[in-house]
Amino acid sequence: MEDLTFSLICTVYNEEEGIIDFLNSYKEQSKKATEFIILDGGSSDSTISMIEKFKSHNSERNIKLIVDATCNKLFTTAPISKGRNVSIEHSQYDIIITT
Repeated sequence: MEDLTFSLICTVYNEEEGIIDFLNSYKEQSKKATEFIILDGGSSDSTISMIEKFKSHNSERNIKLIVDATCNKLFTTAPISKGRNVSIEHSQYDIIITT
């Protein structure tokens, strides 16, 4: 089980209220993803900068931030699904876990 490689993906949009708690929770997990892809749907609050700051202080977590403004309700009726699909396209591993 220790050799298991997998991608963790999630989609976010305007999550400044809870994004740091979420990232800190991930940081405390006993099994870390080989890569952690966060897809932001073009947040207009400070979500992106908060993720970037966390990422810079936790480089060992292999967090990849993708900002795709077409993954929000202004551009699609299913922003979470679209964000998930974009994240999967950028994943390097066959096993993908979503949150």
